[in-house]
Amino acid sequence: MSTHTVIDIADPPRTRSSDPATSHTAEARMRQRGDDLRDHAIIERVLRNSGTLTACEIAALSVTYETSVERHNVSRRLPEMERSGRVVRCLPRPCTVRGTTQTTWSLSKRAIREAYT
Repeated sequence: MSTHTVIDIADPPRTRSSDPATSHTAEARMRQRGDDLRDHAIIERVLRNSGTLTACEIAALSVTYETSVERHNVSRRLPEMERSGRVVRCLPRPCTVRGTTQTTWSLSKRAIREAYT
């Protein structure tokens, strides 16, 4: 009798099999505490209130909420949110926080529609 591992395609693992055990432990802790879902909610709220932004701008504006999201976490969460259809990648422009040209992000039409229904 063979056993199969079920993989949630909507929420794939964030660590590779070649990553060190500490990375797998950190991922498990993050998922258990719901840090990723909290970050997603804060990022969506920032984008809903402020429009199209860079990752650095999102992180800077997140401090106005109950818990801020560090820039490196924003940069990790945005591609996850893009894969799930919550945000879309937009044109690059100079970031008001760092002054470097960066990709901008905005809420997807689906996320906007769901926010107002």
